[in-house]
Amino acid sequence: MENENRRWYAVRVRNKTEMQVVEDFTNLQVEHYLPILTRNYQRAGKKVKKEVLPIPRTLFVKISKQEMILVRQVPNVYNFVCDRITNQPIPIPHYQMVNFKMMVDISEKDVILTTEKLPKGSLVEVAKGDLTGLCGELIRYENKYHLVVRLDLFGSALVRMPAAWVRRRKETTNLNKNLL
Repeated sequence: MENENRRWYAVRVRNKTEMQVVEDFTNLQVEHYLPILTRNYQRAGKKVKKEVLPIPRTLFVKISKQEMILVRQVPNVYNFVCDRITNQPIPIPHYQMVNFKMMVDISEKDVILTTEKLPKGSLVEVAKGDLTGLCGELIRYENKYHLVVRLDLFGSALVRMPAAWVRRRKETTNLNKNLL
């Protein structure tokens, strides 16, 4: 019953303290998610792998309203991402977090995060590859097909996807109605 009241929220933290806040959340048993992307670079002729934060100074927590006070008391936490009018924390829909986490954690290709206003695409489900089962929109972006997962507060996450690897979703389930 407690789990039904838990929702995802974005939390702003001090610069360069994300890993410390993750450790604090783990110790407090607060369910959290810190998106980390692995980028491959070439420096002085050598290939270098580097972990980067696609949304700096931001963590995601899945908590109930009662746990908000506990999260705010963690050192280095500024506040929740709030509605500018009501100053209330904005919950992130569960399906958006599930799709975003799957894309960031599982994708072997580079994930692009953008705040650009992207056109709506065809609602699809990935049928092949490492992202099988992921639902999103298929669009043409920079003359290539990309799978888009939208996060209302932060824009869109894109990953290159061959059009042959997806299948169109004909019926929209409750999980995917909000993708349109």
